Amino acid sequence: MLLTKMKVDAGLFKPNRLCHGRTLHYSIVNSSEITDEEKDTIYTCSQSMNTGVFENVWTCENFFLDPYAFYPNWKKEELKDINGESGWDIINKMYFQRMKENKGNRSKVLKGMEKEGWIGFHDKDIIRGFTKVQGNEYNSLLVLSGLLFISLQTKAIISLCDEGRFLYAGITIKDGLVKIDKKDYEDDKQHWKEEGWLESNYEGMADDVKVIDKLLKEHPSWMKSDLAHRKVNPADFSDKNIKKSQTQIMSGFYGEHWELSDKDAELESYKMVDMITKKFGGEGVEIQVNKKI
Repeated sequence: MLLTKMKVDAGLFKPNRLCHGRTLHYSIVNSSEITDEEKDTIYTCSQSMNTGVFENVWTCENFFLDPYAFYPNWKKEELKDINGESGWDIINKMYFQRMKENKGNRSKVLKGMEKEGWIGFHDKDIIRGFTKVQGNEYNSLLVLSGLLFISLQTKAIISLCDEGRFLYAGITIKDGLVKIDKKDYEDDKQHWKEEGWLESNYEGMADDVKVIDKLLKEHPSWMKSDLAHRKVNPADFSDKNIKKSQTQIMSGFYGEHWELSDKDAELESYKMVDMITKKFGGEGVEIQVNKKI
């Protein structure tokens, strides 16, 4: 069972402008406490967000948190291009062969390859990543879903911030729950005030502050994830728009990718939650919704 009692909410938020390069940043703040077994679990969770029904839903960058993001050691003479075979070709061939020999123990394989000088790791002390979603708020929802998924399978405590407006504020994720990063929010609020954006309610920032202040008052600690972000309707995009133009679709989605009618957005959002949860957990998964599907 993978996503037990987790609600990934959806609803009615559409972006009001293009967000070229807009990114969600995430990192595991207790990276030093994550075991090799948990690192392999994190990798598997990331794979699940890029296969099956999730394989073709990413319109800019895909979500993938890899605790062992690596690169070939280009200083190694054996990795020079030989007979048309690149360094990456050599490393990949070695990696898959060793994965087979070690029954998929990825941590053991990669740490061994690093020790032998074949590869290096981008980040050895912290597990982190980012995903460019532009204005695709459905992809933002999936990034959050993937991180909640990881937090339920490991002891990871995850920081997530959004350059856009999907999240009301930066959050910390643990055990499938979230809490507002109060210090970061207070710093942002002070900046918005100094810029005059709260007084003018620039892009609804004053409205956001009311929402966040209420959340902090009612939920000073951990809360359900759907309270911390705007609602997203996954039916607001279509395959034909994705194929037509990577930039045109960023102002919103129109279509039936999830075979949702959009006639009852609230009910349809729960159907999407049901599909995602069953995809993660299979039979026997319990989901919490406010309305019977």
